[in-house]
Amino acid sequence: MGVAVVSTEDDDSIAGLVLTRAGVSTPDVSAATTGLAARAGGTDVLTERTTEQLTEADWLGSLWETCLGARLELRHVTDPREHRVDTYLLVRAPGAAELVSRIADRVPPGLTATVITAESDLKRILLPFPLDPNGIVEIGKTISARPGAGGDTDAPRIAAVTPWRGSTPMTWRRLWTELVAQPVPVLVSTGLRPFRVDDDLKSLLAGHTERLRQLSRSGPSPTGSVFGRRRAPDDFAAAAVPLFADAVDRYADRAFDVRVSLAAAGPLSRRLTHQVAEAVSTGDAAAGLAGRPASITWPGAAEVTTAWQNVTGLGFTRLLRVQDPIDAVGPVERGLATTATVAEATAAFRLPAP
Repeated sequence: MGVAVVSTEDDDSIAGLVLTRAGVSTPDVSAATTGLAARAGGTDVLTERTTEQLTEADWLGSLWETCLGARLELRHVTDPREHRVDTYLLVRAPGAAELVSRIADRVPPGLTATVITAESDLKRILLPFPLDPNGIVEIGKTISARPGAGGDTDAPRIAAVTPWRGSTPMTWRRLWTELVAQPVPVLVSTGLRPFRVDDDLKSLLAGHTERLRQLSRSGPSPTGSVFGRRRAPDDFAAAAVPLFADAVDRYADRAFDVRVSLAAAGPLSRRLTHQVAEAVSTGDAAAGLAGRPASITWPGAAEVTTAWQNVTGLGFTRLLRVQDPIDAVGPVERGLATTATVAEATAAFRLPAP
């Protein structure tokens, strides 16, 4: 049988693969009633490396090459009756079936990939359960802000975006255990849309970083008067400079738009949402701004449908992050909050537990 596809309204199509660890039986998606499915694979880009040499980061890097211009999602769905987590890789693109076939050729060590061949199975994977109105959140990067020092009218508030730091394998093992213990089906979705960083973004980041450097040093009076008091150095700007300078270096070529969703057929507990956030990026108070944990966005009632459509359609519509200091968040901060390098994305793009 061929690769199953589901068409979308914009002439894209969605196809997928089932991912399993070696020695673990592949879920029978045709018999699944909660709808779990997708499969993952490598790519034909890393032509000089064998499958046995691929790591998770290598594989995600190769997926960037293969899926540039497409959307992909790693999806974990629990089956509370069987007490297991099933994992799928989904691709949305005009030629999704061809991309899935290419991806399936090579996978990281210890994984097997099986193409989803029945359209009915794929549809159940895309819509695995009825969503509870209190059963969805998005995990993102934390944006911190503080009023600017010295009364600078050009920067009344300054914001910084903390990159994802990842977590330990033990943190993910605890999360898998917590997921399979849930009484209702739960889904963890990491959506990625590869893109190449252009000169406009590089220039925007560099200019913003230089502006923060200026604010971190003493400067002329904000009023422009020669008799006015000089502007005091801004400590928050000084702390934010390394984060933005690092972003200038990191966002040089390959990047992803990123979305991480946690959804369930019942109300989500605060405990589970925080465990997922901790798995994506564990906080470290000693690291200051660089150690802020991943953020959790609970959509308002008007945005629950949008958040769920992001999952069911592999979408990237941004939610209103009510926890963010809106008056301090400009295009640079908004962009960084939903952008990840290959290394950052690996923090959330985690393969099935052995």
